[in-house]
Amino acid sequence: MKVKVCGLTDNENIKEVLSLNVDMIGLNFYPSSPRYLSGPLSIHAPNKPKAGVFVNENYDNIMATAEKYGLDVIQLHGDENPEFCKKIASSIPVIKVFRIKHYGQVPETRPFNACQYFLFDTDTKSYGGSGQKFDWSIFENIELDRPFFLSGGIGPNDAPVIARINHPMLYGIDINSRFEVRPGIKDVTSIGTFLAELNKSGGG
Repeated sequence: MKVKVCGLTDNENIKEVLSLNVDMIGLNFYPSSPRYLSGPLSIHAPNKPKAGVFVNENYDNIMATAEKYGLDVIQLHGDENPEFCKKIASSIPVIKVFRIKHYGQVPETRPFNACQYFLFDTDTKSYGGSGQKFDWSIFENIELDRPFFLSGGIGPNDAPVIARINHPMLYGIDINSRFEVRPGIKDVTSIGTFLAELNKSGGG
């Protein structure tokens, strides 16, 4: 199972996180987020994809930011329609986010099949990073034809629960706010302990 650490803002902190051998990092380019990245990035990690998170951003700004920061993946976390996602996905892989209410149903995903990955997060006003969970048991009875990331309130004690999720398309998990010292700065020790527990539980 892949592990993506999202909402990173500091070069030294990113280096520390990458030293834990996580699989992907996420950089937030949504100006209203407390984890918004606007400064320079001096990370060279060619084998660790960088995902850029955008919310209802226009095409030109997304592509310009992707070039500036050397992004490998675009994560669309807003209300982007299938046509817009397809346009982005024709140039760079896309993670399309679907926001789910706490006890809600999975939205219709088939119109977004141009996207390479899906991500399921909790539906909040903040477009992610809320630390709130939705009902993960919904994946027991749904079919998906794209690899997906699980997100939304994953915390240090959730490794055993995640390991019990049995879905053939579960590709990875996305961790963020519950592993922070403060917004944008991750607790490296906490992440390391969580990764060890995830491997121990059979989810690594």
